[in-house]
Amino acid sequence: MAYIFVDVGLPAGVVNMVFGTGAKAGHALASHPGTQLISFTGSTSTAHKIRLAAAPFCKKLSLEVLLISALSLC
Repeated sequence: MAYIFVDVGLPAGVVNMVFGTGAKAGHALASHPGTQLISFTGSTSTAHKIRLAAAPFCKKLSLEVLLISALSLC
């Protein structure tokens, strides 16, 4: 899927995809001082964990909390 963004001419770094389990990869991104913005769609408990990890760095957050499974369409 990431190749689609390259094929349409987006510059490197505009879209970044990270693969891994949420508990490991997600926490690393949320708590890393180099991450400036976090956009998340999912459960309330995970959104709370992201908020706690991001708070010391005053990161911009976009948290969309759902009570059912999320589906993203492009």
